Amino acid sequence: MTKKKSLTKVQLAKMESMLQERQARLFGGGRVRKPVDDSERGGDEADIASMAQDSEMELDTRVRESRELQLIEQALARISDGSYGNCEECHEAIAVARLEALPFAQYCIDCQEKMDEQGVPTDRYEVPNLD
Repeated sequence: MTKKKSLTKVQLAKMESMLQERQARLFGGGRVRKPVDDSERGGDEADIASMAQDSEMELDTRVRESRELQLIEQALARISDGSYGNCEECHEAIAVARLEALPFAQYCIDCQEKMDEQGVPTDRYEVPNLD
């Protein structure tokens, strides 16, 4: 295993900016759902099933976004305390490419893969669409 370099000040500023931009989008992108009135509650079984599925998908999205916000806040705190970019397991530097893809990554790819193989829960997060 080769030693990975720590982030430069420019790279760290870029990561902080990416995290702050994503955080602002998540806070600013709150979806306001129109309340369902009594006339919309009726319908056949297919309508009711569709509304239930829509509600479940919306809840899943909110949970995922809430977790992403927590991870972003933790990453910003690590930037503030100087520990950002270091694996929380082995304490080695996380590859810059990994941080660019997942700026709130907590583990280097080697430790993440080992934990995945062992079935250890790590709050793993899918790479978000940052569009």
